[in-house]
Amino acid sequence: MVPSVLFPAVVGLYVITAIIQPVLIDSLRYSVHGLPAVVPQLCMTSAMLLVGVIPATAACRFPKNVDALDRWNLQAVLLCALLDVGSGQLLYAGLLRCGGAVFVMIYSSCTAWTALFAGGSGTKLTRWQCLGVGLVTAGLIANGLANLRSAADGGEPQREFVTGLCLCLSGAVLHSVYVVCMNDKLKDPRSKLSSLGFCGLLGGVETTAVLGFWVSRGNSTAALIPTARGSLDYTVAGLSGLVASNWLHAVAFFYVLDGSGPVFSALLKAIQTVCV
Repeated sequence: MVPSVLFPAVVGLYVITAIIQPVLIDSLRYSVHGLPAVVPQLCMTSAMLLVGVIPATAACRFPKNVDALDRWNLQAVLLCALLDVGSGQLLYAGLLRCGGAVFVMIYSSCTAWTALFAGGSGTKLTRWQCLGVGLVTAGLIANGLANLRSAADGGEPQREFVTGLCLCLSGAVLHSVYVVCMNDKLKDPRSKLSSLGFCGLLGGVETTAVLGFWVSRGNSTAALIPTARGSLDYTVAGLSGLVASNWLHAVAFFYVLDGSGPVFSALLKAIQTVCV
């Protein structure tokens, strides 16, 4: 459990970094020619790897912790990595097509999906959590009706915009499955990894998978050549900021998940929607 004095600060960090990430990606997609979805996803997975590098290394170096890497724990990491990579590909591909404002609105539907899947897995929701999920869901519907049309009329090609919207929604659903699954794995008595150690191994598996996917498609750093609207310095600064914000967000996410579970972490996405 997270110490009560630290918890509000961690929650604030979680929300702030969640706001910063789509804003940075939005600015990069207008600055970098043909920015592929795999680039921001690679920033996220490498940040997760950096979060857990110390506990993950300790788990490999000290004999008393080697049993943490048994078959069950490795299978848990691989399953969560598969879900996270899949949802990340869908979310980032959608974000690059429909823009940060619409992405955040759709992504915040994770609140409803996570509550649904958590309830299905046996998690009991409190009265306040049910009320919060209901209010967020109603707000998302109202916000969607008000903003989706204006976003589509704001210059985005219609087919590209609708494709991005569908990708974001699919990614949000899969991401909710990932969060609930990971929470169940971490709370399982057979789990021997700390949350940050789990994050580090997860980041290592995902970074390897994303890099393999990138190389297999013949991509290289040439994909990051700035357009006339941007500069190399701006691109480097933007990508570095994205890695840093993802690092902070991952640390905060695992603290929140440990302290309050998947539904509370999903409810915080509603604050992200309002701010963005």
